[in-house]
Amino acid sequence: MKEIKRIKAKFEEPENEYTPFPFWFWNGNLEEREIERQIRAFFEKGIRGFIIHPRIGIPKEIEYLSDTFFKYVSFAVELAEKMGMKVILYDEAMYPSGAAHGEVVKKNPDFASKGIKLIASTEFKKNSTHFQKILFAYQVEQDKGNIKKNLKEVPLGSKAENIYYLVHEDSLGTIRGIHFGEDDGEANAPRSADLLDAEACRLFVKLTHDRYYEKLGPHFGKTIIGFFTDEPAILGRNFQRGMLAYNQYVEKKLTQSGVSVKDLVYLFVPEASTIAEEIKRKYNDVVYDLLASSYYRTLSDWCETHQIFLTGHPHESDDIGLLKYFQVPGQDVVWRWIGPENNLGLSGVDATMGKCSSDAARHMGRRRNGNECFGCCGYAGKQWSFSTDDMKWYLDWLFVRGVNTLYLHAFFYSLEGKRIEDRAPDVGMNNLWWDHYEEFVNYMKRMSYMLTDSINQTNVAILAEKDRLPHEGIESFYQQQIEFNYLEDTILFEAKYSVQKNKLLVKNQAYEILIIDRMYPHSEKIKKVLSNFAAAGGQLVFSTPDEDLSVAAEKVRQIYNRPIELISNFSADLRYSHIVKENTAFHVLSNEG
Repeated sequence: MKEIKRIKAKFEEPENEYTPFPFWFWNGNLEEREIERQIRAFFEKGIRGFIIHPRIGIPKEIEYLSDTFFKYVSFAVELAEKMGMKVILYDEAMYPSGAAHGEVVKKNPDFASKGIKLIASTEFKKNSTHFQKILFAYQVEQDKGNIKKNLKEVPLGSKAENIYYLVHEDSLGTIRGIHFGEDDGEANAPRSADLLDAEACRLFVKLTHDRYYEKLGPHFGKTIIGFFTDEPAILGRNFQRGMLAYNQYVEKKLTQSGVSVKDLVYLFVPEASTIAEEIKRKYNDVVYDLLASSYYRTLSDWCETHQIFLTGHPHESDDIGLLKYFQVPGQDVVWRWIGPENNLGLSGVDATMGKCSSDAARHMGRRRNGNECFGCCGYAGKQWSFSTDDMKWYLDWLFVRGVNTLYLHAFFYSLEGKRIEDRAPDVGMNNLWWDHYEEFVNYMKRMSYMLTDSINQTNVAILAEKDRLPHEGIESFYQQQIEFNYLEDTILFEAKYSVQKNKLLVKNQAYEILIIDRMYPHSEKIKKVLSNFAAAGGQLVFSTPDEDLSVAAEKVRQIYNRPIELISNFSADLRYSHIVKENTAFHVLSNEG
């Protein structure tokens, strides 16, 4: 009873640790008086933290990372300290992260994001103003104008028909900047940096993170608690069509794995062959691992050294492997990719993102995981139509999947001019329902508290790859209230598990059933793990090539048919999670109808 009373008291008055963090768009002419007015408005509604997000609309006189810029950042951080609020810093001048507002490439043009592409020799343009190199020339067979097969290496300058060049060059990718004229497709859009180059990533950290620490060092680990990195894109935005990421480090790693430069043509040919599939697999692994080590590990180590956490999210909704570098793993719900209508919250790769961050946190022993939520989530593309009903639905969608930290996208510093439509809506003080916002803040705090330091009690895990969460047919698990977690296989490869009796133990989770979907590659490493688990009495459920996860859900019901407490009849719209917090059981229920 003591535990229940304590939990009830904390639930009614949750601590400030569980506050939501507004994604605060600094998108206007910054003034200390206005910054203070808005921070105090946040505070009055129960909000005890914020993310300072430099955004398009800042005048050019306030240059990114300049002393003038830091005058306002310092003012906001110092006021937050006085008011007992927390600050998460944002690591870019808009997004995607990694370019330092284009300064990385300005300091060293060799650090521009690069790639390879296959083009017809007749389309090749000489005397380019950017880096460009022809790696190989090929003669190919074509089918209705498309490359088909029979790639034959030929000398450069060959006059034969159907000659294609494999070209290595700058991606010409950009990021969205913070001043007008720097947006997608505009002339002054900042150049994106090569995130597969560790030296370029270190320069990014020097220009941004080190500069923040130089100016705000005494606040780190106290008022400043984290750095947010935002969907780093290897090639940038608006890069050349048909291009794949590539640099000298990719070439070196591929050569070590037995893939020569001339074999890279198979990355561009839709030929179903063993050699093509093997080259694609090796290429994807090399790029993924280089991004992890060059970019994410660099940021993670810096944050840990400076006593704050790395949060934010990777580029893809199911990039669960990269989340190991986040002290607070995260994802983002944007563009109504999930929503109440048409089962958007149940199907497709984007519907995995709630479980992506929460399951990564569970298996890595992280207390918190986050989501940048609500951006461009208005119904039918009308962003300002986003309602309180929508907001409640999205919150519950995240909570029942285990998300316990909320980054609210977005609170607008200014709505002047075209700022009003920049990834709208404002879900804060500029919305109709601001007077009632404290009710939402209290709800967010309460659920964040309940879902922190609690353990969901599922005994079902679905085996996942570092860059793929199985989702075809996954709606059957949700609709039948079969709780599950995605278990990334590298955790098993790194021996961060044990087998006891019929259970696979990973951190605080205990699984009796392990599901392997039809697309999972059966390597020797995983075969050993599965064999050990089965020998100990664990249940393995395999999907055949013509089965999706809906069939696996039925198999789980047959194996493990315990009734779920509180639920007498299944409903396809009901979502369910059973958690234990401080030795006390709770049931999280949500209606997604």
